[in-house]
Amino acid sequence: MKLLIRLLWVVGAVAYAQTPVEKSLLWEISGNGLAKKSYLYGTFHVNEKISYHLPDDFYTHLLNADIVSNESNPETWNSIFDLLYNSMARTLKDSKNPFDLEPITQKQLIQLFNTRNFLKEMSSVNNGPKSDYEENTVLDMFIFQTAKKHGKKIVGLEDAKKSVINLIQTTRAELEKQMKAMEDGGTTVEARRNALNKLLKGRTEEAALKDFYRDKDIVMLDSLSKLSATPGNHKAMIIDRNYIMTRSIDSLARQGSLFSAVGAAHLAGKEGILQLLRNKGYSVNPVNSTTTQAGRDRKKSLENLVVPPVVKTVKTSDGLFQYPELEMTIEIETMVSSLDLANGAFLNMNRIPLNNFLQKRKNYLHPQAIDSLTFEFVPGDIQEKKQSTVGAITRYDLLSKLKNGNFQRYRIYLTPLEAISISLSGVGDYAQKMEGRIFNTIQLPSLPAGWKTKTPVNGGFQVQLPAYCATYSDSENAKGPLLWQAYDTTDQSYYLVVEKQLGESFTSTNGWFLHSRLHNEFYMQQKLPEIAQFTDYTKTTFESFTQNEHHNYRLKSVVHGDKCYLLIAVDAPEAQARKFFSSFTLAPFTPEKTTVYHSKKGKFTIEIPEKVNDAAIHGLNFASAVFNNLVGDEEDDFYGGDTFTSRNGHALEISETTFDRYESWLPADSLKTKLLNRFTREFKPRTFKYELQETEWNNYVPTYEPQEVVLHDFSYNPTTQTAVFDALVAAPHALHAEKIRVITTPERQLTLKTMVPYPYAQNLPFVEKAFSSFTLDPSDKPLPPNDRLQLFFDEVKSETDSIRNQALDDMDGLTLTDSDAARWIQWMQSYAFSNDEEIYKDQAYELLRGLKAPEILPFLEQAYRNPKAYSSERMTILDVMSENPTPAVYEKIAELMAFDLPLPDNAERIEEVFNTFKNYPDASAVLYPGILKHYAIDEYKAPLIDWCAHLLHLKKIDPKKLGSFQKVVLADAKLEQKRLQSILEEKTKTAKMHAKDEDYIEYVEESDEIPYASFYQYVSVLKAIANKKAEVLIQEAYAMDIPEMQLEFLADDIQQGRATAVQIDSALAQPKLRFKTLVMLSRIDTYNKRQTLTDDQIAEAAMRVFDEVADDEPVQFLEKQTLNYEGHTLQCYFYESQPQKDGKPNGAKIFHAMLFLVRDGKIVPHVYFSPVVEEIDEENTAEKLKTIIIQESLNRQYDYAKFRKNNPLLPDFSNFEE
Repeated sequence: MKLLIRLLWVVGAVAYAQTPVEKSLLWEISGNGLAKKSYLYGTFHVNEKISYHLPDDFYTHLLNADIVSNESNPETWNSIFDLLYNSMARTLKDSKNPFDLEPITQKQLIQLFNTRNFLKEMSSVNNGPKSDYEENTVLDMFIFQTAKKHGKKIVGLEDAKKSVINLIQTTRAELEKQMKAMEDGGTTVEARRNALNKLLKGRTEEAALKDFYRDKDIVMLDSLSKLSATPGNHKAMIIDRNYIMTRSIDSLARQGSLFSAVGAAHLAGKEGILQLLRNKGYSVNPVNSTTTQAGRDRKKSLENLVVPPVVKTVKTSDGLFQYPELEMTIEIETMVSSLDLANGAFLNMNRIPLNNFLQKRKNYLHPQAIDSLTFEFVPGDIQEKKQSTVGAITRYDLLSKLKNGNFQRYRIYLTPLEAISISLSGVGDYAQKMEGRIFNTIQLPSLPAGWKTKTPVNGGFQVQLPAYCATYSDSENAKGPLLWQAYDTTDQSYYLVVEKQLGESFTSTNGWFLHSRLHNEFYMQQKLPEIAQFTDYTKTTFESFTQNEHHNYRLKSVVHGDKCYLLIAVDAPEAQARKFFSSFTLAPFTPEKTTVYHSKKGKFTIEIPEKVNDAAIHGLNFASAVFNNLVGDEEDDFYGGDTFTSRNGHALEISETTFDRYESWLPADSLKTKLLNRFTREFKPRTFKYELQETEWNNYVPTYEPQEVVLHDFSYNPTTQTAVFDALVAAPHALHAEKIRVITTPERQLTLKTMVPYPYAQNLPFVEKAFSSFTLDPSDKPLPPNDRLQLFFDEVKSETDSIRNQALDDMDGLTLTDSDAARWIQWMQSYAFSNDEEIYKDQAYELLRGLKAPEILPFLEQAYRNPKAYSSERMTILDVMSENPTPAVYEKIAELMAFDLPLPDNAERIEEVFNTFKNYPDASAVLYPGILKHYAIDEYKAPLIDWCAHLLHLKKIDPKKLGSFQKVVLADAKLEQKRLQSILEEKTKTAKMHAKDEDYIEYVEESDEIPYASFYQYVSVLKAIANKKAEVLIQEAYAMDIPEMQLEFLADDIQQGRATAVQIDSALAQPKLRFKTLVMLSRIDTYNKRQTLTDDQIAEAAMRVFDEVADDEPVQFLEKQTLNYEGHTLQCYFYESQPQKDGKPNGAKIFHAMLFLVRDGKIVPHVYFSPVVEEIDEENTAEKLKTIIIQESLNRQYDYAKFRKNNPLLPDFSNFEE
């Protein structure tokens, strides 16, 4: 915020100067019919003494002026704050878990003494160690404050909000241009940088800037300006604003004597303010005056002059107390900050909830805790301190003096619910002079008794609770989640209302789970048993109760659309808790002023709330920029999506899909079906055919929730070729649904969605206005013909290069059918592809993939036999042909490969073709054995062996036909064996060397894996060869210490039914192979080996494999738990291990877990889940981790759920406002 405000000033520190060349910062404006002379001064926007070398005439003309103007009027800066912070309302609500409540900490209490805030930063009031060398504020603010103190009319020469918007938009656009320029070689950028370095002569830009300003050297400032900024930035930050401010000066000077202050950048140049005023007919001349002691004394007297501030008395939104506000006020969550603009003083009011009900009564915050913190955290020297107590409220009054002579006044209240701090800070003895005028307005009456009905400022619900109720984030401009805390003085019970905002990426979810998590997340944070279990699908509310030795807690949750409310009664009598819970009713949200927003880039129109979406409307989207580091656009930020909100945090999300230019337009019925399928999500168990080692866990514990389209409407306008699809999408037993509108045109598809209650009664005005108004702009292009193929033909033969090249670029968007084949072949035969267009020729072939029109095969054969065909082209033709799996086609493939075997530059193209052959084993079998003659070509060896091994495994080819090929394969297999053996030996040697190095830390990377795949394929082929030499090599391969390869061999043998009992027993005896062997056997167990190991042995074997625990490393079995999940029985095993080094414990203990499906009283090895390992510490004890691991393992479909405190996977937004 501070940076954006001061950006308007900082850019004025350098100038674009041509003429005049006079070294002056003060200029007189006269003539052109002016009754009085006016004056213009060039400032330097820092609070350093360099900017205060002011001539005596400066003060004379300032004080004699009728009107005083800066670039912007500080009194209007609230509009910029609203622009920034209103745009972040939704982000702040999403970023904070409202259930992360904890008793107040010392870190939070320190905030009571913190007087540093947005307004102070913005105004550059200095309390730092360099204060003796700096001024109290920047010169522009000094000018404003002097005018304010003397009752001058104050005007901004430009609209601050518009200028900030323009500067941000331009800066983003220029950044994109600079990035593109650098990608294109960056010669212009480099030339400007070299010229700048010559100008700086070894100085920094800041040092040179100060030198030029100190010398009033406008010409050099001009040069520095031009070289320091891009032309676009210079235009936006200097030139464009010069014209705006010149028009303002022209108008204001005719109303009386004007004193204007602008950054020195704006004075000089052909389009500087000085010249622009001359162009309008004014006489503009330098005022050369000296600085004397009289001027310095006048400056001091102006700074010391204090005028009584305007003090307003306001009540907090909860009505608990009355406090003062000064001229300009900003609310930031629990803090209200206001500024006395004339005197440069600040008044802060901070409210921090104590949350005593979350700790032992003996640990409730005591007044003495506040007193002990004042010495350490009140800045400066405490001049006086008073403490008094009336009833349940303790009050502190403090006065401190800072090293720079400024005084600060504090008043702190400690109540049963919160700590309240009101602090006043200003220049010199301002706080002493004004404390009576300001602090006497504070009224904090005794705690109110009884109960009352309350409704949030923005609406949404109403509830009865004790009258003594503190509310947080309950105002029109609130940014965080709403929190109410009430206290009943009669029985010392507490009552809370906590709001949780579901994120815009949140989808419809199971209501029973959401209710349970709302309760259990609170219990989890408070280290209470997570006992909440919601089972009644017919209800939208849920209650639970638990207690500990200090308090009892009753909870009620209410879910309404994207709002979740948790009502908490602590130590409340049951009757009072029931009264509290039963009084909670939903209510309409307070209406907001809306505007019809048109996105230029997104080309859509929608009616949305105006104020909270101000930044998005102007294309700034600050929240997205903060979290996603996006680069904006000069018009708006619609980069394939946008999000708009209401004041209460309800979000509308818009996403865009653009279609390829030649993409076929679906008939209305087909489009409707496609949209229904898009929003329908069914649970479909996966079938495992060959993957014997993989788990089937996800078939029993899914990773996503199913959802269905429960309501929909579809309309189609054939004239505009526009389809509108409206739907509600919900999960089973959901309490909310996604409301969706999809608008589809031939060019693009926009989706608008939001969360609404389910069932939905169309009773959210914000949502209904947005959806009914959401329309797309009419296309500025003629509707494409239904025949997209003909459109392509017309455009690709254009004589205009750009049209033809674009057509070729978009060609891959075409979808051909068999009926299109003849036209496409005719075009390919007639079009003369240039050398630069070879890639498009390959794409043209690709479009024939999968088609079966009779003319395709002759065409492809002819193209292949063309003497001018290049290898890559022929490879593409083979690949396209291979997708038509008929014997005739594959016989033709064999014939063409015999005619000319392509050798493309990229050998991966050969692998791609043979992988397609593997996909169609029945058809590609006709290539065998003739294709083996190509094995002599090095590039074809690996793909051929892989293909042969695959078909032999499937018994699609006869191994007897390998013939003489057997010897070659055996010889190459031996070579691969030697390579692999060499790698193993080197790995063993390296391991021994590292074992001697005590400081060595092992890092496992993919490159460390042993590359056995090629050798494995050779052995797979040799298994089909019945000769002794092959058998010897196979036995040697089986004996190699490569567990992964041994498992591959075993899987193949089990599937083929040739695994021996000895082979399986050997695998089961090896710790590294044991579990995966059992997984395979549990699918295909004709050997009855499953009975040789107990469930406990199987579980431990699995844990050691997945958690990489060595067989000789001791592991402690903790326990196993039996769970019921959706009709299935699951077994969960828990272990603990202690890493060792040199036989001694090394580091923290490790927690391990394994989960299995149980069937017929036995665990099923091939249905397993291995959670990540965890370190055991004070927070995550083994007992806690058991519950956490079970919850996380069984609820992976609910990715929004949180099962542990301080989840490290969630971002830390604790300092987001900073």
